[in-house]
Parts: sequence; C-alpha cells; structure tokens
Amino acid sequence: MRGTTYTFGSSGLLFRSNKLMYDHQTNSLWSHLRGEPVVGPLARSGIRLTLLPVVVTSWREWRATHRDTTVLDIKTCPSPKPRPVAKAIDLRP
Repeated sequence: MRGTTYTFGSSGLLFRSNKLMYDHQTNSLWSHLRGEPVVGPLARSGIRLTLLPVVVTSWREWRATHRDTTVLDIKTCPSPKPRPVAKAIDLRP
C-alpha cells in the first residue's frame, strides 16, 4: 500500500457532508478533506495522502498572478463516463 500510486475519481457521494473520492485501484472511498480512505479495502489501514495547501481566491485575482493558466470549457470538454463504485455502502464505524 505505501509507495503505491493511486488515481482518483469523484464518487458523487458524501460522508459527513464532505465529498468522497474513490481510487481506481481498490474502489476504496476517500475523504478529500482528511486525505484518508473511509470505506473499502484501505479503510482503517493508516494510509493517508499528503495534504497540500489550498488557495481561496477570485478568478480575477488568480488570473492577475497566473497569466499562463489554461481553463477547460465545460461546454466543449467531453465528460468522462460515470463509473459505478458500489451498489450499497455501509458507512457504520
């Protein structure tokens, strides 16, 4: 588990009002806020993602300091196909 590279997708689910991601390798559900798996094979494994800082800003402020930024247009960018995560999830501890 440690040293493994995980790739993530959005599950469309919430856990304690926070968005859950899932990893493509094990389908474990991860809290994006805590950086750890909460449901699935990796839950309670002690594995955690390295937390990175978040910048809260306006588009105007961002654009003024990051002129080379590229943005995808939601109207022209193709949507990824939804991927089923699970039919039923027991979130009890």
